[in-house]
Amino acid sequence: GGETETQLLPSTAQRIHRTIVRVILPSLQAVLTKKIDTPAHKLSRLSHSDEDAHILRVPVAMAVTKLLLALPESTLHSHLPSLLLKVCQTLKNRSRDVRDVARSTLVKMAAALGPKYLLFIIREMKEALTRGYQLHVLSYSLHTVLAGLVPDMRPGNLDPCLDIISQILMEDLFGLPAEEREVGEAIARIPESKTPQSLASYEIAAQFLSPKLIPDLLAPVKQILESKCTSRVARVVEEVFRRAGLGIHGNEAFTPQALLVLVHSLIRDNVPQLSSKNSSKPKLSPAPTVRRPPDSRLLPPTPTRSGPKLSSQSNVAAHLVVQFGLQLLQAALKRGKFDESSEEQLRMLDPFVPLLAESLGSRHVKVLSRSLQCLVLLIRMPLPSLSSQIQTISSHLFEVLRKYARAGAAVGSNRELVLSAFKAMTAIIRDFKQHEISEDELRLLLSFVEEDIYDYHRQSTAFPLLKTILGRKLIVPEVHELMQKVAQLSVTAESESTRLQCRQALFHFMMNYSLGKKLLRYLDFIVSNLSYKEPSGRESIIELLAMIFSKFPERLLHRHASFFFVPMASQLVNDESPTCRQMVAEAMKTLLKRLDTERHNDLATITEVWINNPKLIHKRLGVQVLGLMVETEGTGFEKRVVKFLPLLSNCLQLYEVMNSEKDTDRTHSCSDDDEEERKENPVISEDDDMQVDAVEEVVEVDKPQHQMESEGDLATEWKRPSLCDEDERDLDHLLFGTLSTLEKICNACTVLRVPMYAEVMNELWGRAQSLLLHPHSWVRLGSARLYGRLFAAYEPEEIVSGEGKKRRKKGKKAGKDKKVIEYLLQDSVLKVQELSRAFCMQLSSPMLNTELANQAVKNLVFLAKVLHRMQIAGRISAATISSVDESTKLDVDSDAGRPAASTDGDIEVAAEQDRAEPVKALSWLIDRMSRVARYEAGHHPKESMKRTHVLQWTAAVSMDLGQEHLASYLPALFRPVYRELADTDKTAGEALQSMAQEVADMMKGVCGREAFSRAHAEVHQGVVLTRERRRKQAALEAVANPEKSIRRKLKKNLLKRESRKRKIVAYRPTAKKFRRH
Repeated sequence: GGETETQLLPSTAQRIHRTIVRVILPSLQAVLTKKIDTPAHKLSRLSHSDEDAHILRVPVAMAVTKLLLALPESTLHSHLPSLLLKVCQTLKNRSRDVRDVARSTLVKMAAALGPKYLLFIIREMKEALTRGYQLHVLSYSLHTVLAGLVPDMRPGNLDPCLDIISQILMEDLFGLPAEEREVGEAIARIPESKTPQSLASYEIAAQFLSPKLIPDLLAPVKQILESKCTSRVARVVEEVFRRAGLGIHGNEAFTPQALLVLVHSLIRDNVPQLSSKNSSKPKLSPAPTVRRPPDSRLLPPTPTRSGPKLSSQSNVAAHLVVQFGLQLLQAALKRGKFDESSEEQLRMLDPFVPLLAESLGSRHVKVLSRSLQCLVLLIRMPLPSLSSQIQTISSHLFEVLRKYARAGAAVGSNRELVLSAFKAMTAIIRDFKQHEISEDELRLLLSFVEEDIYDYHRQSTAFPLLKTILGRKLIVPEVHELMQKVAQLSVTAESESTRLQCRQALFHFMMNYSLGKKLLRYLDFIVSNLSYKEPSGRESIIELLAMIFSKFPERLLHRHASFFFVPMASQLVNDESPTCRQMVAEAMKTLLKRLDTERHNDLATITEVWINNPKLIHKRLGVQVLGLMVETEGTGFEKRVVKFLPLLSNCLQLYEVMNSEKDTDRTHSCSDDDEEERKENPVISEDDDMQVDAVEEVVEVDKPQHQMESEGDLATEWKRPSLCDEDERDLDHLLFGTLSTLEKICNACTVLRVPMYAEVMNELWGRAQSLLLHPHSWVRLGSARLYGRLFAAYEPEEIVSGEGKKRRKKGKKAGKDKKVIEYLLQDSVLKVQELSRAFCMQLSSPMLNTELANQAVKNLVFLAKVLHRMQIAGRISAATISSVDESTKLDVDSDAGRPAASTDGDIEVAAEQDRAEPVKALSWLIDRMSRVARYEAGHHPKESMKRTHVLQWTAAVSMDLGQEHLASYLPALFRPVYRELADTDKTAGEALQSMAQEVADMMKGVCGREAFSRAHAEVHQGVVLTRERRRKQAALEAVANPEKSIRRKLKKNLLKRESRKRKIVAYRPTAKKFRRH
């Protein structure tokens, strides 16, 4: 069963109690009080064994205390004093370790006994530690005991101990211990004096005293301040007040009403003594009235050092008490201790307004600062006295500003005063509309603002004051002068926060004031600075214009639409910063959204003029602006489509017109060199065995790698003339802008597959197709995205069925007017083949980026679906595919500047396969994609972008084929997947191999385990056979053509040697030095 309590008989309990009291307690006390010979001289130290004895015996007191707590209270009261006395006597020991153990034991005893016995403990400590270094130990030990009891104490627990605690703290801060610390006499030999804790003890005392006893805690401090007011005493008293204030705010017994009563008493009794009239000059003792004969001495008497005696010292330190009261009030207001909805608390706060107004006449800077900070917080409240006192407060504020806000005066403690004065003035102007500011006062404020906006440390108050003045619509001639400087600063300031404040102030000024013709002056300044030399200034101006466009009245925007539109549009092409151009575009869209249809028509006319201009930069400007109009108008732009589509088509045609002659000349000069380079440098053949090591399988092109793979705006030199020419750069930007605008039109308006636009759209698609392999990557991306929009408007079956219907109806309508056939339905087989080839070349390009690769793969997935359905419908013949493939076989990587011809043996094998079975359309595309992945694996094994997108395309096509058709294509589709799975070194990273494994699992799930296993075995067998064939071919070549074999080996060894050198340089300790050069 469970445990049971046994009730002792009274006789048994008495016997146990008697045994403890007479036997056990005396034995424990004997251990605790065993005498140890203490050295007589104060500089002598205990031996280590004696110190250890003390350290071991003192904790016995804690055991005795716990035993006494289990006994009746009378027994505790009779034995506790002697126990405390022994521990407190141990605190007199000169050994620091012994004192530390005694102190920790005393703290544990106090925690076990509770706050009720705290008075006994403090009294015993005070009686034991009476002189010399013991006074330092006393104050330090008092704080240690109080801090140990903080978790268990509540307000009121320290009420019985107030007098004794106050005596100890006052003695430590203002008595002999303080003097010893000041001269450094005790610090060297008494560790407790190095960190005096009496200030922290004041905080604890204020936290756990009853509110009614707080004045008694502060009374001795005020008395010492009145009797002995030196600079050191003033500093200590100020810190005592600060720590006591922290304790008061942490006192849970202080209600808002009790706190207000305490603060009011502190301020009311001392504020009258702070008046500058009363305290500016000390009162001298009256001269004696006794008549004396005139002094016959030639020399005047020696002047005394003390000077004239003051009649009273009570007024000297009154500002410290007032400052303490204001500090309590400010902290309470900041912490939100007062409820503005409570009428009682508002009535108690109202009398503080006259007191604060009176305290503004003080000559003490800290009192002024605290008073102003309290006023700033009180002005927000509905206090009746504010209306009657606001004029007095305002007058004092201007006096403070005249005295302390002048140049060079707001330093040190004056700076906080000036900032508080500006905050108070801002609150008065903002919240008291009935208070009038004279023109002279306003000029004074504006002069201070003008000075402070250039000072980074004082802008936090200058700008709010300026915005408040502008919000009240106060006006003097100096306002316009100041705002012109603010406008300049909004552009030229280095700090972003300063520019932001200036922009906001200038915007408020233009919005709130009736400027009339002067508004044009400010707007002209803003527009003229769109071409400011620093990008930060231009960004600031653009943001200001965006604010104007979003908030200005529409009538003003309609009136000045062209004034804003033309300069901002020019920045779209003239600004060198991409960030600024983007911001200008967003601001222009904001403007266009606020304009009506009439203004849109006017701006569209201007845009049309720009596009028709023969200069490329004007056309580029018009196209970009047109794109912004499309984004803004949305479906409303359809009424302009008929006008602008032919213009955009003409812009795309410029590429063919401007480069036809240059390309013809350059092509003739380079064709022979290209053909020779292709013959000398074959790449991986079609039936490659997925080997990754490029050195063993191909011969690198002699051209340096960094020239082959430049990823800038240029393609290879043989592709087209250099883009260093300004016109050709403008042409590239024009083409990209035109393609982007066309894409926006396709997204916003219904223009795809609409008969009325069919003819012009067919021209557009043909010219966009010619730009798919443009040397600029942006143009490639724009054309690819545009074709993505076209493909999204069709289903693959529509292209197949649409072409069939066109053929069937061709004979019937031979003699009639034919409708314009949509672009993809005209010779769709050839178009799909050409587009597939172009997107494959995009994917194999060295200027490929992630966005272009994603779009190319999406387009190729759609084209793969179309090819597959055409093959099912019997639309594609083997001859068609072979002719297209042979015409493009040498161009797989020509876009990248690399030849792609196969070896003679591979061509023969491919020809035999073509004769053996008909070529499948989708197989042709799969082979092209496999080459792209194979080339990257051989030439750039550490890169993975192209292979990643090829795997994505493979997965999408496999899902579309389904179980019925995937089996026939599975070996070809699985070949790039197998290559990555076989790469045990994970050269391109684990992510690529993980993707390959996911694609393989997906294929297995679609076609079934058996079909997948057959395809895997077929691909693996092909790899083995290809490797064997190449090994034999290399052996035969060494016999039949030894010179070629030797050249191959020499080049291979040279590449290895250079690779080894690069690795050695990279791992040298001074590798950074080489990398810099």
